Amino acid sequence: MLRLEGGRFHSGTTLGAELGITRAAVNKHVAALRAEGIPVQSVPGKGYRLDPAIRFLDPQRIRAHLDPAACSITELHVYRSLPSTSDYLHQASADRSIRGMVCLAESQHAGRGRRGNNWVATPYRNLMLSLGWEYPQWPVGLTTFGLAAAVAVARELNALGVEDIGVKWPNDLIWNGRKLGGMLIDVRGETSGQCSIVIGVGVNVDMAPGEAERIPQPWADLSAALDAVPDRNLLAGRLISAFVELCLRFPDSGFRPWAADWERLHVLTGRRVRVVGGQSEVVGTVRGIDELGALLVVDAQAHSHRFFNGEVSVRTP
Repeated sequence: MLRLEGGRFHSGTTLGAELGITRAAVNKHVAALRAEGIPVQSVPGKGYRLDPAIRFLDPQRIRAHLDPAACSITELHVYRSLPSTSDYLHQASADRSIRGMVCLAESQHAGRGRRGNNWVATPYRNLMLSLGWEYPQWPVGLTTFGLAAAVAVARELNALGVEDIGVKWPNDLIWNGRKLGGMLIDVRGETSGQCSIVIGVGVNVDMAPGEAERIPQPWADLSAALDAVPDRNLLAGRLISAFVELCLRFPDSGFRPWAADWERLHVLTGRRVRVVGGQSEVVGTVRGIDELGALLVVDAQAHSHRFFNGEVSVRTP
């Protein structure tokens, strides 16, 4: 597949000679790639090429963009298709350590968001990434870990040139009032002992036309937020580095290094919201978060309500 990158056409004869297969076999391979959602273009007399905007995820390319501190990465896997990158790490944790293990997929068919929602992403044009970590002792303040992770992603997107980036409690990434990305933090273990964490993130990089009808809320992608679509390998390297820094610092620092940016980036503070969970509903104004990362909402009767991640859906009128 990497041979088709770069925007140049390659004839079926040339590709067949390089791969040691017939031209008919080349046609079958191209058909299989298209069936996976890879936009291979063909022009009679010129041959085949990949959509110039596509650059495949590649472990070597990703590692080239890692910060020195991210040398803690033990394994970095890139798959063409998986049910879920986070589920892959959870399954791996059954027989080995997942500390510093990273999994990416060009496409997911069972990607998960918060509250069991599906994550919609165009294959080969977006970023689905999960990183695993382990602690011998449950860190104090771990309920704020997901908030810190959202700030870490927002910082990296801002560094790449995304202006007006925001976060929506607990860890959605928002651009111009639309969802740019989302996160799912899975924590397993005992509060009195060791625990494992899987950080899952999905970022809309360059959604294909027609995806809007599958997404039940306003959304955006980096192709709209930036003048040019960023290399997904660069983005992956930056996010992995940010997550490793978070995992290394959090046991000693807690949420403190990310708290000020959270307050600055949070798009709900001071806004009227409707919080829905189970059979209950609260309408009120967001007053921020508490020391445990719970969302604070004050209703019309001046009663204060606390909501934790995973319990509720927060909607604006």
